[in-house]
Amino acid sequence: MQLISLNDGKAPFIYELSHIDASKDQLHPKGIGVERPWHRRLGPIEADALKEILAGKEVVLAGKGTGRELIGAVRAAASCIKCHQVAQDTLLGAFRYPLAEVPRE
Repeated sequence: MQLISLNDGKAPFIYELSHIDASKDQLHPKGIGVERPWHRRLGPIEADALKEILAGKEVVLAGKGTGRELIGAVRAAASCIKCHQVAQDTLLGAFRYPLAEVPRE
């Protein structure tokens, strides 16, 4: 799973969550918006899916064949609005879930 961030005022980027230690709160370090080794730019499939999310879809099934992924909107809940300083239900980003084909038995 990966997180597509929209809430720093810059171009959207992806947090590579496998590189982040949640116990150290690395998603919210000082200097938000600073390029970090666990950030990467969106690929074309992710960028196209994000356009659909920004247009109002909540979930997008993107890609083809074995490269399919599910991208779902992340909206600000009541518990998010104080830190993110946005209205409730504001689109903060999206989660990206690569899908793997499960072989039939």
